[in-house]
Amino acid sequence: INNMAAISSCLPLFLKILLIFFLTDGTFTQNITTANTPTTEAAVATTTTAPSATATPIAANTDVGPCTCDLTKNACDVNCCCDGDCTADDRLAFSQCSEIVARVSGQTCITSSVIFRDNTGYETNTSNPDLLCIITDNYQERNYYTVPDELDTPSKLKAYSEKYGGYSYQTLNSDFTMKETNYVSGDLIYTRYENNATGVLSLPRTLNSAECSDQNGAAYLYDQKFTCTRFLSNLATECQSSLSLDAATYYQNFKLVSTPEIFSPGPVYPPSIDGTTSSPGTTVSMTTVAMETTTETLSYDNSSLVDIIIGQSYCIDQQGIGDVCNFTGSGPPSPMFNLTGNDFCDYAVTEVHYIIYHNGTKGIQQAEVRFVFKSIQDQHLPLLQTFQTSFKKLEDTNTFRRSGNPGYLIGEPVLAGRLVTQSLIDGTERQAIYLDSNRENWLTIVTSTPTGQCVTEPYSRRSVKFGENLRSGCAFRVSYNNIADVCTLIQQTALHALTLNQSDFYIATFGNSDVVKVGDWVKIIEQNKPTAEPYSQKGGCLNIVLGMHIEILYANIGSLVNPQAKIIGISFIYESPQDIKFQCVGPYCRPSTANMTQTFEVVSSVAFIDTTQPAVPIIAEKPSVTAKLPNDFFYPFYYLSSASLTRTSYCVTLLVLMVYFCH
Repeated sequence: INNMAAISSCLPLFLKILLIFFLTDGTFTQNITTANTPTTEAAVATTTTAPSATATPIAANTDVGPCTCDLTKNACDVNCCCDGDCTADDRLAFSQCSEIVARVSGQTCITSSVIFRDNTGYETNTSNPDLLCIITDNYQERNYYTVPDELDTPSKLKAYSEKYGGYSYQTLNSDFTMKETNYVSGDLIYTRYENNATGVLSLPRTLNSAECSDQNGAAYLYDQKFTCTRFLSNLATECQSSLSLDAATYYQNFKLVSTPEIFSPGPVYPPSIDGTTSSPGTTVSMTTVAMETTTETLSYDNSSLVDIIIGQSYCIDQQGIGDVCNFTGSGPPSPMFNLTGNDFCDYAVTEVHYIIYHNGTKGIQQAEVRFVFKSIQDQHLPLLQTFQTSFKKLEDTNTFRRSGNPGYLIGEPVLAGRLVTQSLIDGTERQAIYLDSNRENWLTIVTSTPTGQCVTEPYSRRSVKFGENLRSGCAFRVSYNNIADVCTLIQQTALHALTLNQSDFYIATFGNSDVVKVGDWVKIIEQNKPTAEPYSQKGGCLNIVLGMHIEILYANIGSLVNPQAKIIGISFIYESPQDIKFQCVGPYCRPSTANMTQTFEVVSSVAFIDTTQPAVPIIAEKPSVTAKLPNDFFYPFYYLSSASLTRTSYCVTLLVLMVYFCH
């Protein structure tokens, strides 16, 4: 009994020591001698070491973001109604509450198979007396994410990365090997220089920015088209010195390698950052990504090398008028800075189009390049350039690339043309659709220059591709002094930029519609077309239309496993007229700044609307069965000529037989 009393008297002290041990992770060093030591707790507190840093604990099954819009400490965030720093007067100035309110309902009367996912922020109260409902749901884990542990070791980080996905970039392989077999689709196209350097035909494009990168190689058999920006600053010094503006850069002093089979085996040195090869003394044209072979066996005059000839090119003069170029002599002239004509840089290259004729595995047979030249000024800078490759088989003639067969394919241009009347050889006439030879010019919308101005050239507009919704625009500038005098001109310029006289076009219903079968083409329907003339007001124009929306309605037809897209209608929907006024903000509208300009936007958009009708199974009605039995079928249980056997006795007898046989 005395021992039990001693143990019971020591039990509170033991529990206290155990509690302190757990709270301090067993790091205290003070010796406890008696239960009556009054300084024990103080001694423990002064002799424990500092606890290690731990993450803030997160309670399970808890909404950890009750006020996600409260981003400024000790200050009221605008439109954050749950912000504790906002007073009642502050909330009166709010236009809305920006926080997301999510309520989880514990009552459910809908089976899980009905709703796949409910991401609404509002509580949904549904009831159906025909179903077994859940009135109280105490399984909270299904409404909250699992709180993950901290990853504090490399092994944990690696395990999670391997399980959920790693980094998205890969280290570039600098070990290039010259291809020794024939070209296949997607291969780089090799070039050869007069100094026996070997490179790759370049097709400049945007990579990390809008600026043109000349290190992108053209892919064999792949038709490609890219538009990028050349950042020039002063044409007076760069017009004649910039290689990007000179046509000779893209076809002179190098030839195309017809097939890689002509190369002897050997390593290839990759290009360096400055555009030169690792072999010293070898310079690189911006048209190729340079590489150097170790063999000199392939001379520049080898018949397996293909010259690039000049094809039909297009020239745009200083007035913006374009026509087919008429070059004399050896080829296109180099850019020239015209000091007498408002500082124009003439013959600047704005488009390069390689057309390569091939013969399958035998490689490249012929090659030509077509240019678009333009006279540009500093106001056209930075300059947009377009680069394109097209591949054609040498023996193919009168080819035409469809946009689908028959249904449209995503990303292919929408076929559009104008209805014309053709005179046939036999003297008769027929109607047909005239298509532009450049498929990128079929149905187009407005686009802008790098400075935001509206592009007026037809070939520089943006092509409408099937299934791709887009919005594009451009801007025009007017000053306070002249805005009221040019209202009609503004409206005409805006409508021309929006439609480019395409309102009378016909659109092909299929990607392979025949141009002579006019019934397979639908006419563009115009809605809200402006009829009233705009009128001026001091500092502005009234009743101006600056936008148009293109709606293309299509539907899938055919088999459910192989649907074919068919365009069933198209409309040009003009925006409602609006008033544009010069905004007197900051330095504008002052007498000394009356010639300052402001920008107004012209906007065009395209939307593809899927009107596919769901497949409806048609089940035939159940046939009505008319059963007729012969008169003596139940003989001898029932006989019509017997006067003594009644119909009632027949029914009883039949019922007895059915029970007997069924039993």
